[in-house]
Amino acid sequence: MNKPKFEDIIQGLLDGDMLKNALDFYDFLKSHKMTPCLMGFRIYGSWTVKYKGEKVVYFRVSKGSWFIGFFGGYKKAEFGLLEKYENYLSDEGLKEFILTHISAKPLCASPSCKGDGIVKNKVILGKKFNTICACFPLYLRNPNVEALEYAKKIVLTNRNIVDDMV
Repeated sequence: MNKPKFEDIIQGLLDGDMLKNALDFYDFLKSHKMTPCLMGFRIYGSWTVKYKGEKVVYFRVSKGSWFIGFFGGYKKAEFGLLEKYENYLSDEGLKEFILTHISAKPLCASPSCKGDGIVKNKVILGKKFNTICACFPLYLRNPNVEALEYAKKIVLTNRNIVDDMV
């Protein structure tokens, strides 16, 4: 049985600017040779996107809402790509965007977010955070056009980091 297409799933879940932005993000990923992989479909659709075997982004669509999550799925205190960002960011606007969107509390119902899903006293891009969500350290809910452009830059930065790792 074929999995439903992204466009078919989100048509009934999003509308207006949210639909336009989600489609734009999906098209961006495809245009950069990154194929989102459907993880599950019940009330919502969840996609993970890997590049050379490394997860570079995750996104989920539900009724009337969608989000993009970065750097999640790592073990507590292991932030993978995020910890390498200091050497890859020359865009101060992107750095500020990341720092203002770091998740300081648990954002999902995942077992890893209950109790010990919080990383304490972590320094990210030179700024100390008392707590950070271990599942989605960087989380964008219903990103507007400006946030979406930053999300695209983060995806491309993640790809560059992965290229240098391999």
